[in-house]
Amino acid sequence: MTRTHNHTRTKAVSVFFSAIMVFSMVAVGVTVTPAAASPAIDSYDPENPWQGQAVTATVDGLDPGDEVDLRRVTDTSNGGSTVSSSTFIEELDVEADNGDRVVRIDTDDLDSGDYFLSGSGLSSTPSMDDTFEVRIQRLDAAFDDDVVTDFGADSETDLDISSNRGTYTLNVSADGDLDSEELFTIFVDADSENHPAGDNSIREDLIDPDNDIDDLGDLYEAIRAGTYDGEFDTADDVTSGDIWGEFNVFLYAEGKDDDLDHDEKIGLHRITDREEAVDFDGIDGGDYEFLFEVTDTAAEATASITVDDVDDAELSFVDSTVDVAQGGVASITVEANDAADSGLLVIGEIDDFGYQLNVTIESFNDDDRITLYFNTYTAGTSDDGDGTDLEDIIWVDEDDADEDAAIDYSETEEHEDSDTLEFILSEGDYDMSVIALGDFDDAVDDPDDVGSLLIDERETTGLNVWTAAADTVDDIDAVDDVLAGAEAGNVTQRDLVTQDDWAIFELDATGLDGMFQYATDNGGLSAITNTNNAADDTLLAQEESDRAARVRLRETRASAGPNADRRLVDWEQADYEIITTAGQSTVFIAVDTDSWNDDHDVFDPGAALDEEDDYEFIMNVRIEDEWLLEFDEEEDDDLDDLFQTIESSFDVEERTGQFRHDPYEVTATEDVEIVASTNVAPGTELTIRARSSGDTRPSFIMSDSDLVVTQNEDVTGTFDFSGKNVGDTFDLTLRPTGQFPDDVEAEGIVVDEIDATAVFEVSDLDPADADVELGDVIDASATITNTGTEDATKDVEVRVDGDTIATQEIELEAGEDVTAEFEIDTSDLDAGDYTHSVWTEDDEETGSLTIVDPDADDDDVDDADDADDADADDEPADVDDDTPGFGVLVALAALLAAALLAVRRRS
Repeated sequence: MTRTHNHTRTKAVSVFFSAIMVFSMVAVGVTVTPAAASPAIDSYDPENPWQGQAVTATVDGLDPGDEVDLRRVTDTSNGGSTVSSSTFIEELDVEADNGDRVVRIDTDDLDSGDYFLSGSGLSSTPSMDDTFEVRIQRLDAAFDDDVVTDFGADSETDLDISSNRGTYTLNVSADGDLDSEELFTIFVDADSENHPAGDNSIREDLIDPDNDIDDLGDLYEAIRAGTYDGEFDTADDVTSGDIWGEFNVFLYAEGKDDDLDHDEKIGLHRITDREEAVDFDGIDGGDYEFLFEVTDTAAEATASITVDDVDDAELSFVDSTVDVAQGGVASITVEANDAADSGLLVIGEIDDFGYQLNVTIESFNDDDRITLYFNTYTAGTSDDGDGTDLEDIIWVDEDDADEDAAIDYSETEEHEDSDTLEFILSEGDYDMSVIALGDFDDAVDDPDDVGSLLIDERETTGLNVWTAAADTVDDIDAVDDVLAGAEAGNVTQRDLVTQDDWAIFELDATGLDGMFQYATDNGGLSAITNTNNAADDTLLAQEESDRAARVRLRETRASAGPNADRRLVDWEQADYEIITTAGQSTVFIAVDTDSWNDDHDVFDPGAALDEEDDYEFIMNVRIEDEWLLEFDEEEDDDLDDLFQTIESSFDVEERTGQFRHDPYEVTATEDVEIVASTNVAPGTELTIRARSSGDTRPSFIMSDSDLVVTQNEDVTGTFDFSGKNVGDTFDLTLRPTGQFPDDVEAEGIVVDEIDATAVFEVSDLDPADADVELGDVIDASATITNTGTEDATKDVEVRVDGDTIATQEIELEAGEDVTAEFEIDTSDLDAGDYTHSVWTEDDEETGSLTIVDPDADDDDVDDADDADDADADDEPADVDDDTPGFGVLVALAALLAAALLAVRRRS
């Protein structure tokens, strides 16, 4: 066997095992100690504090008394996960805390950023997970107004508090200028729902004399006394159920919260951003700076405000005396000073006047005023809710209401609207009183101001007829609109209404506006005219009156003819408007005649009108209201003698028109005027069209649109005929053609020169409308002007109801005018209504004349039909509505023929 010599390996192995044996022998009885752990951060609490909050760092591997460094991260590496550089802030000590090792870090002076602890074995480049972030809380506080008052509506403003922090608790103080009670009353709204009482408001549930709590000051004292929760040692002790108002207000207990000034601040518990009202009512005047401090951070803010002293709250009447006719609507304006934002109004006084109305003024308009309308017709008819609504008795002007002025009625107050009246409020002088603070008894006994409501005697004069086009009426909403239309020439007073136009009836009376205002707000004329339903539908329920008024629009007997039904307008089918304005005595009733010639239902009885015929109607308004007229239906026998009637007749004519000339000669010039006359309502817009005819070449069409009918009942269009040839012919049309049953047309021709003509126009009839007593002498005049190009002598006639009664020849040069003056002695005339006019062959101007016999019984002026009105809707006999007949014309003709006509010429 061959052997290999490996003695070197053998020696090595022997040495190894020998060493193992020696080590084992040495190791017997020896203990080995493990290596110590490295220092480390266990946690930062909180990890992302707001500046001012204390941070507690829990550390491992360090002993109490060890020193560590607070450092601020200035740079990172590894994608922002590891601190790569930092800067030293301060040195801190490790403390023992219940077996833990902690480091307490004050963040008051730390800027926003990431921080960590190092030193004493702590890493100087830790992971960003082992750092904490300091955030800066921002806080803003501002009042909406720089200046408030110490009383009234202007004592309140909004406070806006906001922060970049979600929820936080604040301390609020005013540098010692306000104590905690004053701060409490500023920040707690008496209407707030946020308080221990639950869902009900503080005012409804707590501020109650029965609880011995009359105001927020009493509530504050109750909290201090422990009656209600809301006083705490520290902000951390507060619970959400023990806070007050929209700002979560709480109070500090005396000597607690390490604060000796507990009575100079309040706390706002865990609020979020909000804007709510604060009220400085009762706070002394002066400049105040409020300090808002977050309780657990360094955030704070200030807000300044000035409180002005104002006078005591007071109300006053703008007009101390208000006049209104009995049955009318009175306008009462109340004004508040800077300190007042509400108050009370009392009209009358139950003991002295037998009537009292109590009204609460909740708010005023932007000018600290409120205008109220008091209806003396409906006053005293509320009757525990079964009669008139209170809104029909007194209401707020619409413009004021648009500016949030408002009133209310206290249903629990005695004499809200006295319902003990037998008749309408009597004439006389009624006290009015207002007060800003107090109750209704105070308003009567010790008011801020006293006014007088003078209810005067009613007057009923007559009924006037006006007319207007539909487009004009579309713009009429109030009495002033009618008057403005009259001034502009679009609403015309005359006793002629053309079919399709509007008839507007003016009730020339005082004291009827209250009745018709009520009708306007309660369904129209049916509210006051329906027979036998008043007890169900109208304010006359407690009086059980049949109706307040009869409003009848009917054809006259002369118009209808013998033995024929007279057309009677059915108000339920008619298109009409009652035009009233609260505080103004005038009443208009406007009726559209557009459907009278195509809708039989408008008349009951009676057929539709023929659009090519003329008719006469009479508007009759008879007041039958025992409430207004103060009679007893059971005791008074002849009620017709007690009723009051106003009426007026008017013509309803076919719509007609004609051009001034036919044929109409024009010259080939610019600005050629073409005139057409028409009986449609002034203000109507028409078009004149000129269209070439015959062999005229080149042909042409010219129109002048939007021509307005004037008070002289004509329209004038302007055309350019320059470039046209002498002999060219054309047709004239007054359009739209549908305006007239018969087309209004004329032929025209272009001439070299227009023959000279004389045109005598009549104007300035004075008086145009006159109401005189029988026996009066009337001084009348009219201007006659020759607007033509030729001197001439023409007859000027005086006419009454269309009959010529006197003629005078007048000679005028072209462009000259004269004033014709004459006298009319009415001694031998009968009482009645007449149409008088001055006429020439070219023009005529008319007026109305009413002659009244002062010695006649008032009953004679009533509608003759009323004698038959035992049944208001079914008259057994027809009696003419017409005025006295031809004998009067003869008498008037004799007088006027003998009158002296003086002519005064002027160039």
